[in-house]
Amino acid sequence: MSLLSFIHSNSTIRLLFLVSALAALGSCKKVEVYQGGNNHEISFSPSLSCLETKADTEFRKSAKFFTYAWYLPDGKIWDNNKAEAKLYIDKAEVGYHSKENPPFVNYSWHADQVYYWPKGGSLTFFSYTCLSGAEFYSPAITPGNSSECVFDKDEGLSIKPFPTEMNCGQDFDLLVAKVNQACDMKYDSKRVPTRFEHKLTKISFFVTLNVQTTDKYKLTGLKLTDIFMQGEYYGGGYDNDYWEKPQSLASDYSMFKSAPEDIPSVNPIEIRSDKFVQVSDNNVIPQTLLPYTASQWSARENTVKLKISYTKNDKPQSDIIIDFGKKEEKWRMGTHYKYTIKFGGTTKSDSDGSAPVVQLTTDVSPWL
Repeated sequence: MSLLSFIHSNSTIRLLFLVSALAALGSCKKVEVYQGGNNHEISFSPSLSCLETKADTEFRKSAKFFTYAWYLPDGKIWDNNKAEAKLYIDKAEVGYHSKENPPFVNYSWHADQVYYWPKGGSLTFFSYTCLSGAEFYSPAITPGNSSECVFDKDEGLSIKPFPTEMNCGQDFDLLVAKVNQACDMKYDSKRVPTRFEHKLTKISFFVTLNVQTTDKYKLTGLKLTDIFMQGEYYGGGYDNDYWEKPQSLASDYSMFKSAPEDIPSVNPIEIRSDKFVQVSDNNVIPQTLLPYTASQWSARENTVKLKISYTKNDKPQSDIIIDFGKKEEKWRMGTHYKYTIKFGGTTKSDSDGSAPVVQLTTDVSPWL
């Protein structure tokens, strides 16, 4: 082989190697992102939205939430191309930061690490949270020994079962944002709109007294019988999310119970004619109130009932039992049920004419 042929042959080999290397580099190319400047870091604008009215209220700054983001290149949109989307943010924890924290803007919602908008294409966001009182409560939506929390871009959020703890508080709350509120967003979109919706049911109880009676009534206890404390949530982030497989049946779910007179904070509640006294606020799993049977899950043989314990003129009386299954067939997701118990008067059928007439009225509205 001549020297010229040898040089030409080796040049060809080097050229082919270079082309192959560049091709390999292009195949694993990462999404380009902005690196600082012009506030291109990702921040959020969370709010609480009503399922029906779509009215928004401010999201409390003591809370936090989890978020995912999926990337699509230019020319692709989420509804048609989500199967091609690539994970861009994997379950970041987002909170409110009022102090200086470069490169973020002061007084903004952002993740616990810096995420920048991509230079091209768009992002679609999924977010959810669990609150106990006013505080973020991550154990309820973190995989544990008795539950599974999974997010999938096609199926949305699922929690099996929810909640993971029985004693998590009566104000426990699951909030999920819909994907269509924050999809196909680009770097110049400013803050990501994150509109959360309640995914549990809220029930509130009030008591009042009929002005026509001079008897004095005090509430000493309020219980629900046979309600499910857990369930499985599916499809979170999309329009057709739902609950199923109710479980963990509580035979007596106490919403109020008075203590001896020397503990003022839980004394019997005086039932007055001049105002409606609130007894309790409780968040519960959406569920049927009718008998429910399923061989692999908890079974309820009877309808849900309300037990009312009280005194009349300081003397304990027999409990009043109201059949909830005759008033409501189910508690719906994202709905607020306000029940008012009105005492006063007597029933003619009672032998001594002393049993109270108790009226239970219901106000059903979207939960905001």
